[in-house]
Amino acid sequence: MATPPLSIGRFQVTRVLGRSASHMVYLASDPKTWGQVALKTALPGSDGTALAESFQREWETTLRLRHPGVRRVLELEHDEAFGPYLVLEYQEGLPLGALLQDGLPPFTALHLLIQLMHVLESAAREGILHGDLKPDNLWVDPRGTLKLMDFGASRNLASRLGPGPAVGSPGYTAPELLRGELPSPKSELFSFAATAFQTLTGRLPFPGPKDGEAAAAGDWSDPVFPEDMPEVMQRVFAKALDRDPEQRFSNLHDFMGVLIAASPLEEDRLDALLAFLDGRPVPLEGVEALMARRHAPSPRATRPIQPTPAEDPAPPSAPPPPAPAPETLRRLLRQLEGLPGVAEVVVQQGATVVSASAHRHVLGSFEPAPVLDLAAGLPDPGGNVPVRSVLFRSPKRVQVLSLRKGHLAIAFALRPGASPASVLEALAGLDLPEA
Repeated sequence: MATPPLSIGRFQVTRVLGRSASHMVYLASDPKTWGQVALKTALPGSDGTALAESFQREWETTLRLRHPGVRRVLELEHDEAFGPYLVLEYQEGLPLGALLQDGLPPFTALHLLIQLMHVLESAAREGILHGDLKPDNLWVDPRGTLKLMDFGASRNLASRLGPGPAVGSPGYTAPELLRGELPSPKSELFSFAATAFQTLTGRLPFPGPKDGEAAAAGDWSDPVFPEDMPEVMQRVFAKALDRDPEQRFSNLHDFMGVLIAASPLEEDRLDALLAFLDGRPVPLEGVEALMARRHAPSPRATRPIQPTPAEDPAPPSAPPPPAPAPETLRRLLRQLEGLPGVAEVVVQQGATVVSASAHRHVLGSFEPAPVLDLAAGLPDPGGNVPVRSVLFRSPKRVQVLSLRKGHLAIAFALRPGASPASVLEALAGLDLPEA
């Protein structure tokens, strides 16, 4: 893979995050506003006009969608060398497609699909169809929160300009779109069902590629089901993936409700998923462990702490203090939520993140660029909290206080008029865990 550029516009590029047939995605840092971001740029030789239109569509669509399950597009920019590019919010995690390589537990798979359903329902209320649903366009963070990304093929149902080329990706696109018909909620349901099938089984429902000529001629095979899939579940997918749009389920909620009921899970797990389907919060655990199996050191990763056999061992040193358990962080979070002037809190130890808000509405990316270093301007919260305190404004222009103690990081979104000094003084009475 080519060496990434040092910078794009005002952004300092860190490394490559991914590549598709038409664009590159880089991890970068913004010295002014957003902190850590992802940059999506065109690949050399790609259709610049088409990609510029796609970027513009993605930018405009995400501006309309305020659901926390939509990955935000922060800016649409232009660079002399790279042309148009998108500035995207960045979170640690993996595409769902990467997680599927080792398989997902059924409860985890269905929980993620319900999250996606809620995002798509929110978009549909705005008259928007995503147009390219597939696991590689779904991002999952270590807490199990799913975000839908890449709205470059999205369609606004209020603006029907006539038939156009088929949208979406091979294996996920409804046959009527391949025949040149207009996107509809039923074609979106087909793509969702194909994504659900792959999320639960690890493979697509249809063997071989599907093209427009085959679809127009009616040459559309039936789904191929795994031998261990229950027959009732096969019937659910057969209906959702029917070549006739009118024979499919009426909506995503109906499909997911029947799919969950047909799943071979314990009754209490089914009840939890049905409650989540209807909007009640149900936590998803164990995703971080699944991701640990997929993460491999990048070429630019730091060297391991333990020497390899080819290295000379480092002199013995005192072992680092144990990292606080997630429950310790949650107890700390509950204490911090009660501090005066605090609207929202995020606590992070290594890859473990706990938050007062399930979607971190205010704080967004964890480390935006500071506008004021508090080390000289505000009181230190005490000898038991050797921290570096930074004050900055989040993308929503909310005053945010960020503190670090070793590998423990805390970010506070402050209420209007709240004093950062008062928060630091209140922290002096708390015993932060060692990190």
